[in-house]
Amino acid sequence: MNGEALFIGGYVGALLLTAMAMDWAARTSHERILHTKTIGFRYHPHLSAWQCSEGTFLWHQETDAAARVVRFHAKAEICNACSLKSVCTDSDEGRTLVRPLDDWPHSEMARFQRVLSLALMVLAVLLCCVEIARQADASIKIAFGASAFLSAALAGREWKRVRAVRTAWS
Repeated sequence: MNGEALFIGGYVGALLLTAMAMDWAARTSHERILHTKTIGFRYHPHLSAWQCSEGTFLWHQETDAAARVVRFHAKAEICNACSLKSVCTDSDEGRTLVRPLDDWPHSEMARFQRVLSLALMVLAVLLCCVEIARQADASIKIAFGASAFLSAALAGREWKRVRAVRTAWS
């Protein structure tokens, strides 16, 4: 196998690994951010309310379908009198928690990340196809054909995931 084919093959592998690593990193970051925003709060699903460590409830205030979020709010007079206000909120209107309506697989961030991953996977397929056309050695053509097939299969799966997010918003 010639050096150019090895380089392109390595590049294709790097594109696919980068696409999968981006998915993992984005999902992990999203979950960490959501968890960080609610440290010290406990959700009560039967009340549709969050409760702070001091016992104050943040009640469902609104559901913003356009922004795909739900807002929970505590009364200003309770928060302003709290000894922990300075570490909880700088608002004189009371503490607000904003939670996404959609779980990770259906969030706007997931769709954005998946479109980026899909672009990398399509680029990998295109590189493999170009190398199949350029190479004379049949074994190299077979190797790039297998790589193109794998890349296309991963891109097809990612395309279904991108479409599933769009469907969830409808």
